[in-house]
Amino acid sequence: MFGIRKSDRSFPLAARIAALAFSIVGVSAAIVTITNLLVDHSQMRAAEEQRVRDIGQTLASALTPALLSGQDNSVKAVLEAARHRPAARFLGVYDADRRQRAFVGRPMDNITFSAPDFRASPAIIRRIDDTYIAEAKIAAGPRVLGYVRVGIMVSAASGGFAPAFERTIVACGLMLLFAVPLVWLSVRSITSPLRRLAILAEQNQYAEANAESFGSGAGDEIDRLGRAMAGMAQKMEANADSIRRLAFVDSLTNLPNRARLVREIDMSLAQRASDEAPGILFFIEIERFGRALQSLPRGAGDEILQRVANVLSTANNAVDPDRANNSGKSPLVARVGEHRFAVWLPEVVSKPDAAKRIQENAAALRQPFFVQGHQVSLRVSVGAAYAPDDGAAAEELVNNASAALTHAIQDGGGRARMFGPSMNARANQRVVIESEMRAGIARGEFVAYFQPKIDLATGEVVGAEALARWRNNKGQLVSPADFIPIAEETGLIGAIGDAILSDACRTAATWPDVLGSRLRLAVNVSPVQFEDNRFAEKIISTLEATRFAADLLEIEITESVAVDDPQRVAQLTAPLKDRGVRLAIDDFGSGHSNLVALTRLPFDVFKIDQQFTRALGKDLHTPAIIEMILALAASLNYETVAEGVETARQAAFLRRRGCTLGQGFLYAKPLPPEQFVTFLREWDQNRENPQRAIA
Repeated sequence: MFGIRKSDRSFPLAARIAALAFSIVGVSAAIVTITNLLVDHSQMRAAEEQRVRDIGQTLASALTPALLSGQDNSVKAVLEAARHRPAARFLGVYDADRRQRAFVGRPMDNITFSAPDFRASPAIIRRIDDTYIAEAKIAAGPRVLGYVRVGIMVSAASGGFAPAFERTIVACGLMLLFAVPLVWLSVRSITSPLRRLAILAEQNQYAEANAESFGSGAGDEIDRLGRAMAGMAQKMEANADSIRRLAFVDSLTNLPNRARLVREIDMSLAQRASDEAPGILFFIEIERFGRALQSLPRGAGDEILQRVANVLSTANNAVDPDRANNSGKSPLVARVGEHRFAVWLPEVVSKPDAAKRIQENAAALRQPFFVQGHQVSLRVSVGAAYAPDDGAAAEELVNNASAALTHAIQDGGGRARMFGPSMNARANQRVVIESEMRAGIARGEFVAYFQPKIDLATGEVVGAEALARWRNNKGQLVSPADFIPIAEETGLIGAIGDAILSDACRTAATWPDVLGSRLRLAVNVSPVQFEDNRFAEKIISTLEATRFAADLLEIEITESVAVDDPQRVAQLTAPLKDRGVRLAIDDFGSGHSNLVALTRLPFDVFKIDQQFTRALGKDLHTPAIIEMILALAASLNYETVAEGVETARQAAFLRRRGCTLGQGFLYAKPLPPEQFVTFLREWDQNRENPQRAIA
């Protein structure tokens, strides 16, 4: 608020420095002038007094003969002759007793005679008002004949100040004559480098700045300032380059990032003519990248991503857009996600040609990579969109290519999909479901259903697994197949998992009082929940809030999470194990298990994936796989649970092979809490019926 407004006028720096210099010169000249005038005045006054004194002495000498002769006429004549001196006010002669003998001129009433001491000087001078008065002794040897008094006007006695003033003015003029060019040269030497600095700053030409363009070359403070500014300007330009690079370049692969990709596509689309060949954008996702790295040394992941970047750049003749002479017209490869790359081909001959290019890129990435002595094979999915058919703007094209990639992954992965209009409808539906899910989480619409676990040896219900169900605000039960994939993609699966854990523990805490028995509760946790460093803390807080016994809780962790980072699994689950919580590996056998890692983790249960259970009687190799899993569990003293038991034959096979528990539609589908309690009571009543109990 106290700053200078833009409308305020200010003088240039050179004018201000010159004004300051001339002010100093002017003040100096004034001081010199005053000093000279004072000195000249003092000197002139002394000279004037001496002149009046000399007149008195001369007149005294001239009057001596007249007084010796006693001739008053002679005395009068001498005075009259002397009266014609310039500005002589009066002349008087007095006898030895100071009685007036002769007087000419205008008398002064305020003159009083003193007793002057003539030993120091033959004439005494005083100044009364504007008159110098000199008294001189008239003597003949030791005899005093009388005195003479002379009055001279000051203006006449003095030569005036005009000569001194004129001399001072001439001196000041000479001083200014030499000062002006000196000041101009000095100001120019000071302001020239500053002016160059201002011009470079206004024109934003820091890149061309150097020490010579800023400095004065004199080695003085201005030169040092200029050189410092040159260095600072070069550092600023380097920092600006770094910032631009961080904003538009992926630091690991040195490829353009998503922001740069969008900018280049927009530029290319803006330059496109209506008759040009279509362009194509395709996204490439490296699937199961974490699993591919689990047996590789540290740092191998970064090296693989760099190798992928090189393969894609080579396959598409991609160039750095900063070095391309035809910006917007050259192929471009970018890294747009952790394991996701994009290829923009602004001009392809035809759509079949585009499809061929996609297959070539996918095939190049499926070739084995040799990284740090290990062979790595990658699985990739591709989603593509044409320009301008699938998007006339970069963001639209990017979103549609991303939607196509999502469908490729959802359709099983390892394939390519072109964008189609139906994908938009599905994408819009997913947006609606996501919005409703967020509202449903806030309203508490996600609840736990319970599927019983049966002891295959005794037929007793020993526990249940809590499964997520969503009853929306319209009272409709939404299928897990419709909302679970979207929840996993959007990250909402974590909040849903927390809600299911809390609801399941709260319900299970009532079972001892309602049923008179303690049943184990298994709850599946998602990878998103497991990424939270407060994973164990949240579960413990839920147990305390719901007052559910920790030793009855069983946390199911997917096999992929367990093998991706065994050390993290052990670290996060240690507080739970200390409280008696059991750990289970869910869907065991569905992935590429790292058996060494699994045997070192503190698990209690293997859950056999339902794909093996359902394949019993259909696939000749399945029994051997199940027997191998059961043998491994027995050697580790793990409990086993078979999921997806749907027939009595499957149950019988599992019981004979030593599987501990069975779970599936043979016994019951997932039930809401009230129906689950009813099921338990009916099951206990019918346990004597082998078809219902043990099958």
